[in-house]
Amino acid sequence: MIGEGPELDYCRDLAISLGIHEKVMFRGSLLNVPKVLRYTDIFVLPSEIEAFGLAALEAMAHGIPVIASNAGGLPEVVTHGKTGFLVTPGDVDAIARYMDLLIEDESLRIELGKNARKEVEKKFHPDKIIPKYEKLYERILYS
Repeated sequence: MIGEGPELDYCRDLAISLGIHEKVMFRGSLLNVPKVLRYTDIFVLPSEIEAFGLAALEAMAHGIPVIASNAGGLPEVVTHGKTGFLVTPGDVDAIARYMDLLIEDESLRIELGKNARKEVEKKFHPDKIIPKYEKLYERILYS
């Protein structure tokens, strides 16, 4: 697990109580995210509040399907059934079902990962997004 959110202690305690603490690594915050993403098959972002979903976008850029909450800006990034799956915030059972599905169905996991990478290139590549920001800034500055 990567990150240092407010649920970190709870997650560590849960891993111990489930007897899986030796199989779960808690990495804290990382500077070299791409290095870790190279070894990642599924990215889970169960946020209740998420402004945009940059972490999901980074995972998708590496060809990793994302399971995320249907909250904030995440639906703008993750397309349910095409680049990953969206779940109701707090629906841990749905997250588990989609994780099981992607673990068991390698071809689906690979297909969603490929779709995710294509979607990032199509919608969020700097060549596409920077001109939009420039137009926005110009509109604000010169209006």
